[in-house]
Amino acid sequence: MTVITISRQYASGGDEIARQLCDRLGYRFLDKDLMASLAGQAGSVPLVPNFIRATHGQGGAVILGRGGQVALRDMPDVLHVRVVAPLETRIRRVQEREGLTADKAREQVSVSDQASAGYVKHYYNTDPADPSLYDLVINTSKITPVVAADLIIQAMACLPILA
Repeated sequence: MTVITISRQYASGGDEIARQLCDRLGYRFLDKDLMASLAGQAGSVPLVPNFIRATHGQGGAVILGRGGQVALRDMPDVLHVRVVAPLETRIRRVQEREGLTADKAREQVSVSDQASAGYVKHYYNTDPADPSLYDLVINTSKITPVVAADLIIQAMACLPILA
């Protein structure tokens, strides 16, 4: 079964797209919270790349963030997706969702974007904005999460089928 990695800008809708895919495909959903929970249960912090590779071996999962696009970059049965939206769109979404002023929302978006980029840079020495890491880049300023999930499912059909 295919694995999908989703890298997303903060407030771009990537989380909702990931949930749509899991609901529609019956895939497992792996994100930062789940990995942190599993680490807590194990009593240690697992090496995220190893955890991601183990997840790949089981197939049928959507990996949200955590550098999955880098950890699994050479796997032919993995679809790597980047979800983006213009800065002003993301700021407006944060304002509406959290009731913040434009300045506070802009600050929250900036801090989150820097933290995400810093994580991938620190652990993988890679810029998550590099388009060559992805098979599909979706701009959600015009595309809804439902349509984005449709596009991703269609793109999965182009991946090689491994025995």
